[in-house]
Amino acid sequence: AVYEEPLGFVSYDLSPPVERERMAARLREQLDAIQFPAGCTGRRLILYRFALRMGLGAHLNFITLALRVALERNLTLVMDRPNSWLYWEECEDGWECLFEPISSCTP
Repeated sequence: AVYEEPLGFVSYDLSPPVERERMAARLREQLDAIQFPAGCTGRRLILYRFALRMGLGAHLNFITLALRVALERNLTLVMDRPNSWLYWEECEDGWECLFEPISSCTP
């Protein structure tokens, strides 16, 4: 199927909807397994720091990349605590002021 998207972009989706749903469910299960394990003791971690001064969208891109690496290498992605959160100075919880926790593990 061909879908017309905003701004004239065209995307091609060759997988049937049932297959997409199955793949999405499998990915969610894999992410839950590495990001919210039964126990964090002994888990190898990737630590993400908001050290670079760049836009939130750029950080989200890097977080997505780090999550992909975590998934490929069976690691758990965690946010630095205390966070060097640049976007809301009044917030002491950093990332978790605006987003759900990315993991049940901590550094």
